[in-house]
Amino acid sequence: MTSAESRYLDEATEAGLVRETGSRRWVAAAQHDAIRRRDVTFVEYCERLEGITDDELRDLEAAWRSVGAPDAVLELRARAGTTLPAPWAPWTTYVTAGPAALARYAERRPTDGVELREAGPHDQAAVAELVRRAVVRGYGEGADLDAVDRAVDEVLAGPDRRSWVAVRDGEVVGQVTVFTDDDPVGGVEYDHVLDSFVVDGAPGSVLEDLVARAVAECERPVLASVGAPTPQAAERICASLERKGWVADHVYWVRDA
Repeated sequence: MTSAESRYLDEATEAGLVRETGSRRWVAAAQHDAIRRRDVTFVEYCERLEGITDDELRDLEAAWRSVGAPDAVLELRARAGTTLPAPWAPWTTYVTAGPAALARYAERRPTDGVELREAGPHDQAAVAELVRRAVVRGYGEGADLDAVDRAVDEVLAGPDRRSWVAVRDGEVVGQVTVFTDDDPVGGVEYDHVLDSFVVDGAPGSVLEDLVARAVAECERPVLASVGAPTPQAAERICASLERKGWVADHVYWVRDA
């Protein structure tokens, strides 16, 4: 257990949020995922998941299901490197920009013919549309589009949100958005790179141009979330990021009811 996790557990215990099953302490809460139209029991923390047996995991699953609706989907935050048996599957991986990634972006030069700039008032409609498309792509078919719009509006209305756009021939062809995000378990406040997106037909290098520009402007440790419609697609994205110097920090796993 890290010192940050110890502080988190102390605070959660004081708040009456910690429960215990088979000598493992955990924290969970019932939620509703409006975009995917389903109830969720989110397990924000569980001790000693590394090397857990199938029987131990089944006992924990039964305990977690008592927190929310009986048919709720289980979502679990786990350290990077933790593996869980099927039907559990990784849903979202959170990666941090390591020293190699920061050095790589510091040396990067933008793609010829593409202007990178911080988004101004006249760019906000384009930013909102590209963030929306990125969210829909990440969630895949079945996303509630009204809920996506509400989530995008909430993010873009954040007081600490910043966005950058890529412009080619006078048209916005890509965007990246960053906002401040607190990880209570890890005890770190991050600059979170959210849903970078480049339109079809734009040079593929523009996406990395945008990320490099955003990372250069960040003052806190940099976090990015990798979600995709399938675990295989997410794995390919994570592998590409790791080759560029990003480091996996934690993973959200999901188990359907």
